[in-house]
Amino acid sequence: MTDVRGGSDPVRGGVTQRGDAGPGPVLEVEGLTTEFRRGTSRITAVNDVSFAVREGECVGLVGESGSGKSTTALSLIDLLPVGGRIAGGSVRLGGRELVAMPPVELRKVRGNEIGMIFQDPMSALNPTMPIGRQITEPLRLHRAVSRAQARARALELLELVGVPRPSERLGAFPHQLSGGLRQRVMIAIALACEPRVLIADEPTTALDVSIQAQILDLLEDLRAKLSMAILLITHDLGVAATRTDRIMVMYAGRIVERAPTSELFAEFRHPYAEALLEAVPRLDRDRGQELYSIPGQPPDLSMVPSGCAFRDRCRLARKDCAEQVPPLTGGSAGQPLGSRDPGAHQWACLHPVSPASASGAREPASGPVWTAASGGVRTPAAQARQEEILVLEAVSKSFPVATGGLRLRTSRLNAVVDVSLAVRRGETFALVGESGSGKTTLGRMAVALENPTEGRITWDGEDLGELPGRALRSRRRDLQMIYQDPYGSLDPRRTVGASIEEPLAIQRLGSRTERRERVRTLMDEVGLSPRAISAYPHEFSGGQRQRVGLARALSLNPRLIVADEPVSALDVSVQAQILNLMRRLQAHHSLTYVLISHDLSVVRYLADRIGVMYLGKLVELAPVDTLFTQPAHPYTHGLMQVIPRPDTAAPTPRAKILGELPSPISPPSGCRFRTRCPLAQDVCREVEPPLRSFGQGHLAACHFPLATPAEPDDGAGDSGRAGERSVPTR
Repeated sequence: MTDVRGGSDPVRGGVTQRGDAGPGPVLEVEGLTTEFRRGTSRITAVNDVSFAVREGECVGLVGESGSGKSTTALSLIDLLPVGGRIAGGSVRLGGRELVAMPPVELRKVRGNEIGMIFQDPMSALNPTMPIGRQITEPLRLHRAVSRAQARARALELLELVGVPRPSERLGAFPHQLSGGLRQRVMIAIALACEPRVLIADEPTTALDVSIQAQILDLLEDLRAKLSMAILLITHDLGVAATRTDRIMVMYAGRIVERAPTSELFAEFRHPYAEALLEAVPRLDRDRGQELYSIPGQPPDLSMVPSGCAFRDRCRLARKDCAEQVPPLTGGSAGQPLGSRDPGAHQWACLHPVSPASASGAREPASGPVWTAASGGVRTPAAQARQEEILVLEAVSKSFPVATGGLRLRTSRLNAVVDVSLAVRRGETFALVGESGSGKTTLGRMAVALENPTEGRITWDGEDLGELPGRALRSRRRDLQMIYQDPYGSLDPRRTVGASIEEPLAIQRLGSRTERRERVRTLMDEVGLSPRAISAYPHEFSGGQRQRVGLARALSLNPRLIVADEPVSALDVSVQAQILNLMRRLQAHHSLTYVLISHDLSVVRYLADRIGVMYLGKLVELAPVDTLFTQPAHPYTHGLMQVIPRPDTAAPTPRAKILGELPSPISPPSGCRFRTRCPLAQDVCREVEPPLRSFGQGHLAACHFPLATPAEPDDGAGDSGRAGERSVPTR
C-alpha cells in the first residue's frame, strides 16, 4: 500500500488534505495536566507534561503502572473515563488545537487522523460484532464510501497486517481469533483511515515473543510506508530500546527523563530510569545474582509527597529532595521544560546519576548469590543426582470440540500429545512455547486439575490417576498452582485473608485461630502488610495480587508449585520483586517449581532446565545454559532470536518464526513445525522426528537440527523419561 495522504481516494484520504508535515512536529503537547475527581478531592494523574512527535518518528513512553502513561494517551484524544478532565495545557495536531475542541469536531479526528491501539484487544473489540464490520466502521464514519468499497479496504488492511486468509476472517468474531490475530485486527482498525499519528498502548503485553516480534515488525514497516508518527507506550525496556527513536520516562504523572534512545541507554541520569533498567532480567547477567528491586511502591497520586515524588525510593535522595520539585532540565545547554529539541537529553533530578555509573560502572544491585545448597543455580552433575519427584510418561490430553454450522460434528483438539518428562526435587523446570502449545494444559495435569486422556503421571511414586477421591484430595496439599491472572483467580467477594485461608478450611487443618495466624504469617512472608487481610482483590495492584496468589499457594505447605505466567503483565520493577520472592521462597520451603512462561529472559533467570513445546509436542529439552548457548531445534532458535534486549547496541529483533500456529484440531503431518520452519524438507512432511540426544540432558526432535547429535553410545541421554526415544543420527 502506498502513502496516499492528501489524495482524492475517498477510502484513504478524501476528507482532510494532509500534505507534508515539514520539519515541524505532527503532534505537540505543552503543559498537559489531567485530573480525576474522587469524592471531594482531585487527583492529578498527568502533571505538566510536554513533548512533541515528528512525522515518521517513534517516541516511547515508559514507566511503572500508575505513572500516567495510558492517561496521557487518552488525554490526547479526550477519551478519559468518567470523572477525568483535562485541567490545563495544549494538544495540537498539525497546528490545530484539540483541547476544548467541540465534541463533534473531535470525533472527526479520533480514528481518522489519530488512531489508537488499546492495551487489551479482547476488551476493546466488540464481542457481538464480526471483525469485518468493526474494521469498516471507521471508514463508513469518516469517509464517503460504499459498503463494497469499505469491505475491499477491510480486506486490504487485514492482508497488510498479516492476517492469514483475510476473506475468511471478515466474518469471524473476536473470540475465534488468537491473541496475536486480535492485536492485528486492532492495528487494522487503527490504520483504516491512515492516521497521521498512531498511539500504541502496550500493543504486545502478554503476547508470545514470536508474535510480539511480528507485531512490532508490522508497526515499524507501516511507519516507514505511511510516514506515521507513533507514540509507543510500554513497560518493556527491551522493546523501547530496539524500536523507538526517542524515549520519555514517566513517574507519578511527570516526565522525569527524556532523550534520544541511544543516548538514554548509554547513560541514564535519573535514578528511577536507571533502577528500571537494573530490574530487567538480562541474558548477559549472572543468573546467581538477585535482580535489583526498587524499594517501596509508586506513590498514591492522591497523596504525592512534597518535593521529588521518587525520593522515598531513591538511593541518591538527600534532604533538599523533599523541598522542591526538580525541573526537567539537563544537557549542555540546560534546556527548559517544553523544549522541542529532539536531541536534548533532559532529566528532572537534583542529584542525577553520574555518567560513569549510568553507563554500567556502578556495582551490581546487592543480593545473595544462589547456590545449589540454597535452591538456586545448579550444575548438570548436581541435577543428575536429584530425585525425580514428578514423572509424566507418554501423556496426551485431548478435548472434544463441536464443529460444523449446527455444531453437529465433534472433533478432538489435541492439546498435549505424547509428552514424557521428569521434574526433579528442588529444581525449577520451565515450559516455554507460544500460546496454544499446550503448556498450561500440561501444568494443570501436573497438579491433578486435569486427567490425561492417555499416559501416566506419577507424583513421588504414586500414580495420580489411580488414587481414590479422598487420597487425591489429600495429595493435592503437595500440588498447588499460581494462575496467570491473579485477579480472575481470586473471589472478588472475599477478602484476601479469606481467600488465603480457604485451602486450610477445605482441608480441615487447624482451628480458626490457628488458620488466621497462618494467614498473617504468609502475608508477612510474601511482603504484604497483615493489616491488608481485610482488603478485597480490587484494592490491590497487579504485583500485590500476585503476592496474594503466592500466599494462597503456600498455605498448605506444598512441595510442588506450577506457576503459570506469574509475571507476564507486570512492570519490570514489580516483576523483579516477584521473581526474587519466588527464589527466596523456593530456598526457604524447599519448593519444586514448574514455571510456564513465554518470556525467555525470565526463564533464564529462574529455571534450571527448560522444555520447549510446540503444538502439544515437546520438541526440545535441555539445561538452561545449554539451551541458550546451543539450541538444537529451529523453533527454539527462532524464539531466542526475537528476545528484545534493553541495549541499543543489540540488533533489532526481527520475527524469525513467521505465520500462524496451526490448529491443534488438524495439525500438520510429520513434523508439526514444518509449515513455519526455514529448514523443512520433504522428509519433514512425511516422518515425525523423534527426540534424540545432543549431549548431557539435551534432547531435541528435528530431522535437520542446528547442533550435532550425540553418538548413540556416549551415554549422554537424559535421566528423565524423555530420553528413551533417541535414534541414530542421519
